[in-house]
Amino acid sequence: MKKAKGGDFNFASRAQKIDKLEFPQSTEDRFIVKANKDGVGFQWKTYDDKLLARNIDKQTFDNTVAEATRICRNLWREKQREEHKDPTKAYQPLLYVSVFLILLAFVFLLVLIYGSRDKLALLYVAVAILCLAAFVAKTWSLEPQFMDLEKVQLNKVTEYLNNQNSQIYQSKGYKWQVEPNLYWIELVSI
Repeated sequence: MKKAKGGDFNFASRAQKIDKLEFPQSTEDRFIVKANKDGVGFQWKTYDDKLLARNIDKQTFDNTVAEATRICRNLWREKQREEHKDPTKAYQPLLYVSVFLILLAFVFLLVLIYGSRDKLALLYVAVAILCLAAFVAKTWSLEPQFMDLEKVQLNKVTEYLNNQNSQIYQSKGYKWQVEPNLYWIELVSI
């Protein structure tokens, strides 16, 4: 199926892996559309008149490949924005609230020690505020969760191609399939 031409395949970038892969050849029953060189989308202008012209017009084929590529690129851009935005910026107000709550708890503790009011109630309030402040601080220190780009791309492209299959391609005797690592998509005869 696919085979690396050399080098350590596990630590290569997606583009390097694609560059080293040996892709299967297209046949009359299976037309392969390879991933593009940067690994985000698929190669355009791969329509083959000899293999596809009988049943699928060039415009339909190109539109499907272009939309699958657009889905991949948009998800890649979203991932880039996600990685470059400051994850702590959203939590800064929580940090300020936490500091305020800690100061408020210390004020209650001082009133508890030096005041003559109901000491048990003040103790409960101070402990509750400290617990809330600790929870807010813990929330602020959590690591951000980033999207798994390849998994999301695989799911979205598969969903799109399945939709295209049911709307266009199955009636023409073809079906799009997605390679599990999204190194290529293939149009197979059914």
